[in-house]
Amino acid sequence: MANVKPLNLKQQRAKATARRATEIKPGDLQAEVVLDLGIYHVEHSFTYAIPEQHKERISVGSVVQVTFRNAKHTGVVLSIDPRIKRDLLSIETIRATSVFSAEQIGFFEKVAERYLCNLSEILLKALPPLSKTKEYSATALSNRIGKKRSTQRLFVPIAIGTSPYQEMLHRLRTAHDDGGSTLLLFPTAKALEEFREVIGRGFETEYVELGTHTSIAQQRAAFEKLLTRENLVILGLRSAILRPIRDLSRIYILDEGSVHYTEQRAPYWNLRDVALLRAEAEGSDLVFFGNGCSVELHRLIELKWVKLAATNSSPILTRRVHTVPESYFGVIRKGLERGSVLICLAAKDYAPGFVCRNCRNRARCKCGGLLSMKDKSEVSCSICDLALKDWRCIECRSTQYLIYRSGARKFVEEIGKAFPGQRVILATSDDDSKPELNGKCIVVSSYTTMTRVESGHAAIILLDGEEMLARQFIRAEEELFNLWLKAINLGKVDAEIFISLTASHQISQAIISGKPSKFMQFLSRDREEAKLPPFVRVIQIEGELRSISGLRNKLDKEFGNVTKCFVSKSGTRLTIKVNQEAAPKVLQALKALQKLRSSSGKELLSMRVDPYYL
Repeated sequence: MANVKPLNLKQQRAKATARRATEIKPGDLQAEVVLDLGIYHVEHSFTYAIPEQHKERISVGSVVQVTFRNAKHTGVVLSIDPRIKRDLLSIETIRATSVFSAEQIGFFEKVAERYLCNLSEILLKALPPLSKTKEYSATALSNRIGKKRSTQRLFVPIAIGTSPYQEMLHRLRTAHDDGGSTLLLFPTAKALEEFREVIGRGFETEYVELGTHTSIAQQRAAFEKLLTRENLVILGLRSAILRPIRDLSRIYILDEGSVHYTEQRAPYWNLRDVALLRAEAEGSDLVFFGNGCSVELHRLIELKWVKLAATNSSPILTRRVHTVPESYFGVIRKGLERGSVLICLAAKDYAPGFVCRNCRNRARCKCGGLLSMKDKSEVSCSICDLALKDWRCIECRSTQYLIYRSGARKFVEEIGKAFPGQRVILATSDDDSKPELNGKCIVVSSYTTMTRVESGHAAIILLDGEEMLARQFIRAEEELFNLWLKAINLGKVDAEIFISLTASHQISQAIISGKPSKFMQFLSRDREEAKLPPFVRVIQIEGELRSISGLRNKLDKEFGNVTKCFVSKSGTRLTIKVNQEAAPKVLQALKALQKLRSSSGKELLSMRVDPYYL
């Protein structure tokens, strides 16, 4: 009978001791390696000896595995020098060679400074989940790859009736023959899929996809192509801007003002600003595409830092734009005579807001969260996500409700009654099926799920304008304007258009005249007078009452002449306005404060630089 080995717990197994290099021999090398240890105040690199077997393959920018305090960590090599230190731990394995160039490492350092994070935190986010059993090796770049003599920064406005995807494809075809890789960035996976269909029909070339919408296996395969291939066409979402592309020559960005380009987790970076930093660091072209743009990009255009590309101008829409108080039913009837009609609303649910008919209280959950109707028979909570089939008011126990705001799902019912016998289609991201949209039909959608048809819609109905303008954040007007321009672009060149604002409103005037820059100039002046981004840098800090109070006093003493501080009523949020010139020094001081709190064992403050929702 075979001997049975006793069972061992993982804690009982002997840990392998990391190799140490004690003696220094001629030709020995050491490397500075940055590690993401999850400790904010530990930002500096650590020195490791390079074993003999790794000397020929390791280089600056390589991804390695090392031991730090008896635990395995992944790191990136920042520099390699002749060894002068004794008794060093050795680099154990090389995970990938020559991943980051010196220019890219410099780019990550600037991102870390701007968004108050550590270099390692942002640098290692550029890597996909690497295989533990495979070493990735980068091939040498060909001689024809090099810095171009000049670079360009452009904004390409998309005229009404022109497909943004076709415009991007046209420029890609023209530039791709010049060599170098092109990174095309899209705000959503849906937009990327739509461009994928366009490029599949009009450009015979292989492309790589980067983003969280791909599987881990696909991410690893794409990473290997980035290390071994040149002249790639790369389609990606927000995080793709951080990926290590060795011969990056062009960056194309669609709808740069989209909220989807703002990272929702620390360090809350914005794609537009990060792309500007990367293009400058690597000498890449940077081209923005969109029906409209953000105030930040408009300011860069006014400063001549971004050039406005010459394109076909949008037509004047005076005769085809209908405004409040005119009814949109007549516009729908005209559109149905020639094709499909697109109706856009702010919310996709059945009823995002309703009250008790009896006591008129806002419908709330037992946890205190506001209730909304996903459909006619289901109510859900905004906090605990509780789903209820039978709603009852928690105040008076009544089951009767009154809807004061309709969503897309309820509007389908209402418009179906107004146009009996007409085909009405709900287009939302929740629908698995893709209904046939061509022909005479009414398509109802939210602004985030607007659907394109091949021939273009014959009429566009844009609702909830005043409601969306009333939202309490500074980008409400900018966001609505760009959404409406995008929606109008889904129509035919001669489509009938209804906008739910008066004809005298600034947005209405810009749309009717076909001059989007007219409204952007108005917004730019308004932001400058109010001292809001992009004319000042805004930093929002959240923490406990005592910490916020002490921080405000310190800022007033050190930077009172260049900053203006506002504390929330609760005393737990501090909003800082600082002029652009002094912003780097203030950010540097705030980062030093975070390091001090980290080293003292205190909880870090939450800091956001130029938050989207302000």
